[in-house]
Amino acid sequence: MFGYMSSTPFWYGTYLPQRIQGIIIRDYCLSNDIVLKWSIPEISKENRTFTYHRLVNYAGENNIDGIVIISYLMHSFSIIEEIIEEAHANGLSIHFAIENVSISKNEDPGSFWSTAQAAHLAKGWENVA
Repeated sequence: MFGYMSSTPFWYGTYLPQRIQGIIIRDYCLSNDIVLKWSIPEISKENRTFTYHRLVNYAGENNIDGIVIISYLMHSFSIIEEIIEEAHANGLSIHFAIENVSISKNEDPGSFWSTAQAAHLAKGWENVA
């Protein structure tokens, strides 16, 4: 499993230092019996997912079965949808450490969407739908 962290403010406008994000991801993995290889921050700005796409490709090449993302509030709702769709297309499970939520590689995200959408509305994202 790989970890995916933010390098910009995301938690209701607050920046969580990457060291803290790494601890949260590590603790999530320990609590869920997941082997964490390493974590990497998103290096691009403005809700881009350059690092995530490279992480997905690397995971596929190295028999990694999933990615632990610090939070589904890390990106706008539409980008989180794209992230989950790309993960599923590449046979990866997705986990959200802060929210303690996971979507297996074969699972329909179904009820996850309404929860994530409500969180994004509460956060004040304009691009929710």
